Amino acid sequence: MGGAQAVELADQPAARVLRGLPGQAPQRRGRRHPVGSRDRAEGIGPYVEVAFYHKPSRTLLVTDAVIFVPRQPPECISKESLLASAKNGLAVKILSKGKEVPDEPVVDNKLNRQKGWERMVLQILFLGPSNLLEPNASFAKMSQKLIVSPIVKTLVFIKVPEKVRDWVDRITADWLFRRIIPAHFSAPINASRSDFLAAFAFLDEFLPSALQLHLVCLSSSPCSWARQRAISLLTT
Repeated sequence: MGGAQAVELADQPAARVLRGLPGQAPQRRGRRHPVGSRDRAEGIGPYVEVAFYHKPSRTLLVTDAVIFVPRQPPECISKESLLASAKNGLAVKILSKGKEVPDEPVVDNKLNRQKGWERMVLQILFLGPSNLLEPNASFAKMSQKLIVSPIVKTLVFIKVPEKVRDWVDRITADWLFRRIIPAHFSAPINASRSDFLAAFAFLDEFLPSALQLHLVCLSSSPCSWARQRAISLLTT
């Protein structure tokens, strides 16, 4: 965060680390780094996600875990970049799936700048956006709410859903945050633990059911995570 002053994290469990390889995080005065088992997402190498909590301001700081895409383009993006993205170039033609793509000059106006911003966002968040020609509908699903970036979700989080769920649950259980500062897009964001949990609701599609978890407990030991998850599913 360029130009931001350092924040002192004193006498509190200040970090939650989601890692790719085993190891010991450095211990520094005023902050503790709990280190657990680390998981590798196949095909992309190790991935590390770290969340910090600033207790006095009740602020959660994350790297890539969640984002908030603003509806309007931020001032730091030049109009030239927005208009270049609004032009129907090669990427738009390739991803239009045979639809006719008009080849016409882009006029500098608010509508085209907005289209450029929407196309930028979709190309950042997806490996191959389904519709760059008319990005409005897809962009609306991604903007003005706390979400997990689709590319991070696909390449990382759904590969190790149990580990991610445990990490998310520990964050929301331990820290009473009321705003979030991600490393990308808008910040700070007024968001609570329920918003953070909602952003990771997709994990339930990739986690075993309560019955499956019960069978895991019967067939293996230790099974503390599976037991806790089964109890959670059966009591909600």
